[in-house]
Amino acid sequence: MLYILAIDSTGLIEDNASYYYAKRSGKKRKSWTKLTVVVNVESQTILAEDVRKGPGNDGVILREIVERGDIPSCDVLLADSGYDLSVLGYLFPFSL
Repeated sequence: MLYILAIDSTGLIEDNASYYYAKRSGKKRKSWTKLTVVVNVESQTILAEDVRKGPGNDGVILREIVERGDIPSCDVLLADSGYDLSVLGYLFPFSL
């Protein structure tokens, strides 16, 4: 059986203005929070998370999570294009 993990990030807005209001008024978002989560696909268990001010490089965040030892080795890692393949190849020295 394959051990499959997935990783993804999202931005969380830190103010009360709606997207519509912010766009209409020309209000610039000063900051936002970036949440990164690693899950076991089969059990849907959260294995690791990272919260920091955005924006940020997804590949760098993944490298830090792996170097901290927060996630175990896996057979497959599902990630979107925000995760740099050069970082993934360094962290997971198997064929992608």
